[in-house]
Amino acid sequence: MAGDPFQIDTPPATPYRAAIVAARPLLSWLLGLGTCRALYERTQSDRDAPFECRALKALDVEPRISDTELDVIPARGPLLVASNHPHGALDGLLLASIVGRKRSDVRVLTNHLLSRIPDLSELCFFVDPFGGPTSCARSQVGLRAARLWLRNGGALVVFPSGEVAHRRGPSGSRIDSPWRSTIGRLVLTTGAQVIPAFIDGANTRWFYVAGRVHPALRTALLARELLNKRGKAVTVRLGVPVATRDLVGTAGDAARATASIRRAVEELGAAVPSAVHTTAEPYAMSGLNGASTISAEIEQLPDESCLVESGAFQVFLAEAGRIPATLGAIGRLRELTYRAVGEGTGRLLDLDSFDERYLHLFSWDRKRKQIVGAYRIGRTDRIMATAGVDGLYTRTLFRYDERLIARLSPALELGRSFVRAEYQKNYLALLLLWKGIGRFVATHPQYRVLFGPVSISCRYSDSSHRLLMAFLHQNHLDSDLADLVEAINPRAVNPAPALPVPRSVEEADRLVTEAERDGKGVPILLRQYLKLNAKLLGFNVDPQFGDALDALMMVDLTTVHAAILSRYLGRQATAQFLARHRAVQSAHAA
Repeated sequence: MAGDPFQIDTPPATPYRAAIVAARPLLSWLLGLGTCRALYERTQSDRDAPFECRALKALDVEPRISDTELDVIPARGPLLVASNHPHGALDGLLLASIVGRKRSDVRVLTNHLLSRIPDLSELCFFVDPFGGPTSCARSQVGLRAARLWLRNGGALVVFPSGEVAHRRGPSGSRIDSPWRSTIGRLVLTTGAQVIPAFIDGANTRWFYVAGRVHPALRTALLARELLNKRGKAVTVRLGVPVATRDLVGTAGDAARATASIRRAVEELGAAVPSAVHTTAEPYAMSGLNGASTISAEIEQLPDESCLVESGAFQVFLAEAGRIPATLGAIGRLRELTYRAVGEGTGRLLDLDSFDERYLHLFSWDRKRKQIVGAYRIGRTDRIMATAGVDGLYTRTLFRYDERLIARLSPALELGRSFVRAEYQKNYLALLLLWKGIGRFVATHPQYRVLFGPVSISCRYSDSSHRLLMAFLHQNHLDSDLADLVEAINPRAVNPAPALPVPRSVEEADRLVTEAERDGKGVPILLRQYLKLNAKLLGFNVDPQFGDALDALMMVDLTTVHAAILSRYLGRQATAQFLARHRAVQSAHAA
């Protein structure tokens, strides 16, 4: 065919020119170029679909990625997807098709050899990783186009190693060559969000053997390697987006930014169970399950697990062992939600050893078949009986002993709460979770006290941190209980806020909003606690959670106004709950 991209070029005049021309049919067969040509022609029959999708269909290659991981892709704004490079051209097709499910403005920065294929010239920007007299100029053209694409708000897929993985890592698997700091410069000069990506797989043994003879032989075999992936499914994992400002310590340093991104990709590629505590391992891979698996699991829960129903929303309470797929998705959504506000563990899933012994309250949108939000609930009487005081999560943040728990117990430790981003403007999402807590208390009225950490993100300014600390300490401190609590990592002592300490949460909210560039106010969860007459027990900085400032808050439900309490427990249950505890207090007084 004219301009055949799969034909071996005729070499310039040399003594071996005739022999090479004669051998072209054999070489073409050995390298699989004829089969590639036939597959490419198959992609031309339906040009309505994007080329990457047509190519994967012709190859019969299925990208496997969970619904929860697809949700990390922002619908708009500059985005750089950085990935390992295990296969070759297939990697770009896979990631372009995946990102293309969420947005149409995706491009791939790739090897200039692929520019021979006309359809790829519309999908890709090209660089020359091989060196040579024209290499630098050719690469600069592609890089300038990629930089402009990002600055205009587009999405770009990059493979920073510049070549297919062929080095043997410590575990024997093939790993990328050193990454080029180009990716760091792209991020720092465009302000793009970064999503780390990991593509599972490797090429055949002969590919690596050929490369030891000469690197050019590896390149020559890439078409054959593409063909031997036909009929296979390839697992792709996406990490949580990282904002440029969160590449801590990398401002202006492209090499360090690149190293940070590579670490995120390598962590993503590690076995997921190793990223969580041992007891969470049964749930770790469940974070990759789709909506149908989770929906089927929820349908198997007993009727009494559903505490609240409102329109399309249902609120369930279940033990970890009953919901492995759901808990995996909750762990994924926790991390995504926390990362968006500058918090999070930095792992693929936010799951830990405490999840095994805690109850899990979660809201489910049965119409859209997705988790809306969740809480983790620890019953102090049950946990103390089986694991002692160290079985409580708050003991990882604060030092306290049985004396504090004796004053509170039986109580419910609340934590790891979130509402996923697309529901955060819907007040009903958080309200229904609290109604779920209320319904549980209504049927288990022995639990009079709620307590747990409320996180204040490190993205709040220092002045807002100091103002909120002073406000809570002056207006909401329970000094008796606070004497029993000591922060494991206390915040450095700072001068008191310059402004007078606010006396109400409304005044505090106004002052914080004025102090923050983006206009954010008092964290919504802290406002919710204060509506319930919450008391402060202490502050701690959590370096394992994005250096968030944690306020340990406690709510005695018997001190909450009956009208407010009835919103969550219901009017009749509130009356019964308060009457029960008045009777208990009277008996103790007698």
